[in-house]
Amino acid sequence: MATVAGSILDALLARVKTLSLSPALPVDWPGFEAELDAHNRDPFLRVANLPNTAEQISIGDTGYNRHYGILQISVMWPVGSGIADAMEAAGKIAAYFKRGTVVEENGLYVRVYRPPTVAPMLVDGTMLQIPVSIPWVCDAQNLAGLGETITGVSAGLLPALVGSGEGEATTL
Repeated sequence: MATVAGSILDALLARVKTLSLSPALPVDWPGFEAELDAHNRDPFLRVANLPNTAEQISIGDTGYNRHYGILQISVMWPVGSGIADAMEAAGKIAAYFKRGTVVEENGLYVRVYRPPTVAPMLVDGTMLQIPVSIPWVCDAQNLAGLGETITGVSAGLLPALVGSGEGEATTL
């Protein structure tokens, strides 16, 4: 059975897998960083999920927790090849994960609740790095202490979770 952390990660990575850039860029997935080593001279994307805090949002031991985190997709580009194409790729990633985007896995809905941020360029050895930070939130029932796994969110919390407050939420 799935855990909250595993379902959040699976939902976010599934969305990354459907990202279409031109030219297509290989992806350095979490846990497989060695596959695209530091001596690489071709552009690629580096993906990291950064879970942050969780807070109780309803009453009772089996009430709901709100989980926060950041999905970071860094555009890695060779030094000396300019920055325009790398910034364009970063902008496309930010647009693909626009505020209101919702992804689902195992009955949990993960929502991008703020606009993604394209950070300033960093130099990482022979590569330029442009991090795109995508803030996400997910409400899930508190079952960890009961030895149970997730079963989804209640219908009562779902509208608040996926509603953008400014019209329809983006759905996949």
